[in-house]
Amino acid sequence: MILGPIHTYYLLKSSFISFIAVILCLNAHSQSNFYRLGIGAGYGITQSYTDLPKSRTGSVFNLNADYHFTPRLSAGIEYQNGNIKGKAGENTGDRRIFTNSFASAALVGKLHLNDWVYVGAGAGVIHNTMVEIERVVVDEVATYPGNEVSNDLLIPINAGISYYFPDYSGIPRFGLNLNLQYNITLGEGLDGYDNSFTTFKNDRPDFYTYFSVGLKYNFGGMGISKRSRY
Repeated sequence: MILGPIHTYYLLKSSFISFIAVILCLNAHSQSNFYRLGIGAGYGITQSYTDLPKSRTGSVFNLNADYHFTPRLSAGIEYQNGNIKGKAGENTGDRRIFTNSFASAALVGKLHLNDWVYVGAGAGVIHNTMVEIERVVVDEVATYPGNEVSNDLLIPINAGISYYFPDYSGIPRFGLNLNLQYNITLGEGLDGYDNSFTTFKNDRPDFYTYFSVGLKYNFGGMGISKRSRY
């Protein structure tokens, strides 16, 4: 069947309108609400990676507070308090051993890759206090140098999972958190030893890992996020 000019016009018009409708649907967005503020607490274990070859397990608790710019981007502060431990190798004549009762505070930004997984990094300060340390060398004449109390710059790097339970409005409110953190220090205070390069191998920054389990609670003002439906 051959279409006349009028039929062709209406067919093209109908096709154009259908095409525009499909484009609008593909660009449609829905709105969702989220809480701006969040607080949390956690507890976990540390492992030291310093100039001493052996690590002993320590324990740390943390407090944190976050501000959510969007559901996917947040920034906040984290406070940690606990201990980090390490010792020299056995049967080496090296008597070094330490327990650092530390406190740290850091500003941390987080990028939430989806509703569960996030990564983050920041900067802060760690206050080191040696409550156990060996200073006397085997010959009891020389000593292992270092400071009993010191402050170092701190670079925390995070990766974790948070699972939230919604409140009566369906907005995420209470959460469970698993977090693995690498804490790099810029200084020699983490293990309390500041030996020269000629005496002991000392060619990398001191750092410690911290694995924690925690609870989160969201509250405060509401934010609105636009999410694509497709």
